Amino acid sequence: MYCQRARKGGPRMNLMDPGQLVDDLLDGTISKDDFGRLEALLESDAGARATYYDRLHLHSALEISAEESPIIAFPSQKCSRWLWVARMAAAIAVLGSVAWIGWFSCRSNEVVLAEPAASGFAVIADQANATYIIDGETERHPNNEFMRPMKEGESMRWNANGHMEALPFASQSVADIEAALSQQRDERRTLWQMHAETWEEDPRVVAYFPMVQPSTGERQLVDMSSPSHHGTIVRAAQVADRWGHSQAALDFAPMGSRVRVVIPEELHALTFYCWVKIDSLDRWYNSLFLTDGHELNEPHWQIMNDGRIVFSVKAHNDSGGNDKQICYSPSFWDPSLSGQWIQLATSFDSNTGQVVHYVNGRPISEVVVRDAMRVDKIRIGAASIGNWSEPERNDPHFAVRNLNGSIDEFILFNAALSAAEIDQLYQAGKP
Repeated sequence: MYCQRARKGGPRMNLMDPGQLVDDLLDGTISKDDFGRLEALLESDAGARATYYDRLHLHSALEISAEESPIIAFPSQKCSRWLWVARMAAAIAVLGSVAWIGWFSCRSNEVVLAEPAASGFAVIADQANATYIIDGETERHPNNEFMRPMKEGESMRWNANGHMEALPFASQSVADIEAALSQQRDERRTLWQMHAETWEEDPRVVAYFPMVQPSTGERQLVDMSSPSHHGTIVRAAQVADRWGHSQAALDFAPMGSRVRVVIPEELHALTFYCWVKIDSLDRWYNSLFLTDGHELNEPHWQIMNDGRIVFSVKAHNDSGGNDKQICYSPSFWDPSLSGQWIQLATSFDSNTGQVVHYVNGRPISEVVVRDAMRVDKIRIGAASIGNWSEPERNDPHFAVRNLNGSIDEFILFNAALSAAEIDQLYQAGKP
């Protein structure tokens, strides 16, 4: 089977079309100038924001679902742009149809490809060997046979005799896809909630904030762990979580947003863990978890504006800056991640000095703190999630650190979790 999408009307002419800019962003091909245009549109145009979130929602859901349902076999030869579309296709083959998005072409011994005059969107069904056209037109080149143009509203399949025959057009296919994805997300959220119940009694959990509020307008953020270090919400707005449930996460973009917490325990190891959706890294430092000020033995966890994860524990009172070792990860950030939910974690063991940074369940760097900069214990006390409440300097470039994005779930462990445990958290918690 072969299907390809081309842009309606030939080459793209309107660089301010939010749909095309979002497509380029998700494709990873957006230019710096176009990214600036997209940011401006998203800030000023509610319709552009709706387009962005709709497309991002569908892309993320299908891509993740495809990892769990690899039903359609695509050719192993090299494929061109938007390879993730193949994974999207696999995601919903159980419905007998797939929403086709993007520009995709592969070559194999079983499929003859020619440059088509194609446009719009196709719906592909692997189990029935069928193609449905929702919008625009395309061409099908099956098994070295003749080319068959197909237009909007048409659907074809191969019958048992090896001939193409017309099918009734399944106009409800897109609605079925959305409904199935929604059901799948709800099922995964239920499984995650069952898994999360074990953390509430895990003795290693010092604080567990699901970010779900007991009621709208409530300022207390409930700590579900047995220590019950409840937090206080300051300005952060309730938004949808990574499962799409409204008012189940917190947005820290409004200036001054934070969650105030007090953690009295002394620790010899820790793991910071959260699910975060970053809109942009427009601060020099972007807070995940910062203690007030930065006193001896206190940890800081944040993201630099270039996408590096930063962890440190203050080891000395040295005004000259030689007071700690700052442990950086490589940059994990690129503009295509804007608005997507990401799992971040960092573990630290004071005995070994090892710091490990994780993104989506995978370690991306390991650093060993020098002996001279190690501490034998970690103190937290008063701290903030998503901001810095008592900066050491008044310089706004240095002091303003509220995260321009949302946090769905935050956990502090009193142990350095293993890579296998971090991956287990990711697999259980990904939407």
